[in-house]
Parts: sequence; structure tokens; C-alpha cells
Amino acid sequence: MLIPVRDHSDRKRLARTANDVVYETAQARKWNSFPEHGIAVASNGCGDLLILLPGTDDVHHWDHETGAVTVCEVDWT
Repeated sequence: MLIPVRDHSDRKRLARTANDVVYETAQARKWNSFPEHGIAVASNGCGDLLILLPGTDDVHHWDHETGAVTVCEVDWT
């Protein structure tokens, strides 16, 4: 599930985006093993996240149990 970007355009959209990228990234950073500068962009619903890391063009998988970060193959077509 992609994590939404906060949308202030009206009350309905704001309510739908309450758990936005900023909030979810802040929650993830509470885990000791989450990369310090990682940005959470998607969740599998079980704790693992897809993250972006500064200085890279790749999407990464972060495993919440092991703290491992691996590059994901993404087909943008």
C-alpha cells in the first residue's frame, strides 16, 4: 500500500491523508534499525516498508525484523 502525501485541498482529502509520508516516516524512525535518512513510501501491512534513500535513485525494501535494506527491482513501464 502506497503511503499518501498530505492533501490540504479540502477536509475530506485531509482526512484521507492523515497518515501521510511525513507521519509514517517519523513512526518508522522510532525503530533502531530504520535508516536515519530513509523516507517511507509504501507498506506491506506487516511492518516492512519500501523506502527511498537520499543520494540513490533506487527503491529499497526495509525489513522491520532484521533491519536489512535491499534494493528492489522496479519496472516503471
